[in-house]
Amino acid sequence: MKRVLHISDLHFGRIHPPAIKSLELFLQNDSLKLDLIIMTGDWTQRARRNQFKDAAEFIKKMPVPVLTIPGNHDIPLYNLWARLVQPLKNYNKFIRNLTLDSYQDSELTVVGIRTASVLRSVEGRILKSDIHRAKSIFDMANPNSLRIVACHHPLFVPKMLAKIRPNALVHELLTLHPHIVLSGHSHLNWIELVAPASQQEILHISAGSATSSRLRGEENNFHIIEVNGREIKIETYFLGESGFITKQSAYERHPNLSNNHDSMRATQPDDHLHQKDPK
Repeated sequence: MKRVLHISDLHFGRIHPPAIKSLELFLQNDSLKLDLIIMTGDWTQRARRNQFKDAAEFIKKMPVPVLTIPGNHDIPLYNLWARLVQPLKNYNKFIRNLTLDSYQDSELTVVGIRTASVLRSVEGRILKSDIHRAKSIFDMANPNSLRIVACHHPLFVPKMLAKIRPNALVHELLTLHPHIVLSGHSHLNWIELVAPASQQEILHISAGSATSSRLRGEENNFHIIEVNGREIKIETYFLGESGFITKQSAYERHPNLSNNHDSMRATQPDDHLHQKDPK
């Protein structure tokens, strides 16, 4: 069994103090028995050195390895020279050496895909080289492991949210048959079964902001994903007066992992497919 914490959009530089304190306290609970933390980008508000230093100190407190990719806020916005010439200088200096961008064991194979782009301040992009890297990692993985793609921008989004381009490369990434896609960026939490009953059902899990004061109508939140053989359970935690508590019932599904390309099957009623309607 594996337990994974999925957090996103911490935004050091625009932190909600009760949220960061509650998250750090939450992670001190040994009974969580986490194996991995996946942070889907936007460590900072404006990619400044002091913001990355604060993020690095947070990472050093983590009880298990952290897998991450940068978000669009982790690239300088107003310093055009830094944005175009050294967009990830501070990220690489403070974050990259403390974290992973892929993870493999007998049960999980996780690949982080960078979707933040210097040419797009909000929308994302996928590069061909990232797809080749992901394919190489999945090809080497245990064929019965759960395949997860983690990226900052959602691959499947409502029309009003930022998209990833080019479309053709998004589709090419999906030909690698991930079972789960994790994302952030929207500051909204939802869980959606994409293409249900098709040959390639994908569970899309979007986390809201875990610690930022910049919210979009819902409390700070994150997910814990538990993988036990073919069973997946997801709990969504929201910030309350006494810290982070789960407000959603456990969400379960059973991916058929008998071969590389089998689909995922839901075991809960349809009303559990969307934890939060992203309006």
